[in-house]
Amino acid sequence: MKSFFDKIKFRLTISNDIKRRKKTYIFSSFILLSFVLWFIIKLSKYDESTVYAHWCVVNTPDTLKITEKNDSIISADVRALGSHLLYENLRSKDDCFVIDFFSFKNLNGKEGKYNYFITKDEISDLLEDFFYGEMEIIHIYPDTIFIETKVNEKKSISVSYD
Repeated sequence: MKSFFDKIKFRLTISNDIKRRKKTYIFSSFILLSFVLWFIIKLSKYDESTVYAHWCVVNTPDTLKITEKNDSIISADVRALGSHLLYENLRSKDDCFVIDFFSFKNLNGKEGKYNYFITKDEISDLLEDFFYGEMEIIHIYPDTIFIETKVNEKKSISVSYD
């Protein structure tokens, strides 16, 4: 008789373990589902954040050489959907938005050196094209980009063959 009761007790123990595991799986599923729903809701709402972007100058004339420029990172406070902000934060930090040299305005500089700048409105237009999706730009720092150039000096060297 003892072996019969041992078999019943063993079966009851297994069924209790299965019930506990089932409750654990249901609880874990609920937590995971809650997190996924929270994440989707967070990405679908508008939010404000600071986004950083590198800039680089292209189409520099051969006669000029850029000697100084202020920091090549622009920070922009933007308002956008959470999904767009997530994309911008995950974007490669090596991407830079391109500023054409001829969009800079000339300032009078020292002799042989020329100073150029680009204003906040022009930077804002370039950033809107660079960012993914629709982003409302609230504030840009620095609001003006300055670069200093000098005339590229060329020397000719005569080479004689022996």
